[in-house]
Amino acid sequence: MGAAEPGRGGPDEPGFIDRPEPQGGRHEPLSRLGMLWFMASLGALFAGSVVAFVIVRSAQAEPAGLTLPLLLWPATLVLVVQGVVLERAARRTAEAYRPTPELRLALALGGLFLLLQLLSWFELDLGDLPPARAALQGFTFAMLTALHGLHVVGGLLSLGWVLRRARAGAYDGGRGETLRNVATYWHFLLGVWILLFAVLGLVA
Repeated sequence: MGAAEPGRGGPDEPGFIDRPEPQGGRHEPLSRLGMLWFMASLGALFAGSVVAFVIVRSAQAEPAGLTLPLLLWPATLVLVVQGVVLERAARRTAEAYRPTPELRLALALGGLFLLLQLLSWFELDLGDLPPARAALQGFTFAMLTALHGLHVVGGLLSLGWVLRRARAGAYDGGRGETLRNVATYWHFLLGVWILLFAVLGLVA
């Protein structure tokens, strides 16, 4: 039902103008603000973890090098491609009023990244380090990647939920704020991963 223009009377009166209600409503800016606050808190968590890692490394008299698993390189590429695909999916799904192949592909790429991240743990080579340093290097690598991986799992669950809602037509008429928020969250995960990968690369 449309909204009457002020001063134009009711629907049965002459001069009445019926204007459509705007889609989304006032909750969209609030949900966007909530997402930004959520990412800010996560950013502080990841920043604190990186700072703690740097402090522990600098406290060692002779910091031992860390050999990065080669699987982290294709994993990074997969996450970059996933970000591009998801951005396109966020636009096309809202326009098409139904799930698009890009949205399903973004979900699959996110799962592939998580798999490669898990496999990199088995590829991590600490055999040439003393036991104490090997334990420290293995712990710091696992801590940083696992912290990111847990939030990737959350992103996958969010994408699956968005896909289900898209099938039900929840994003018709341009009501795609939730979808855009999920895409923004994944872009945030990409930025955090690039930072973590750079930090790990610097100490390798």
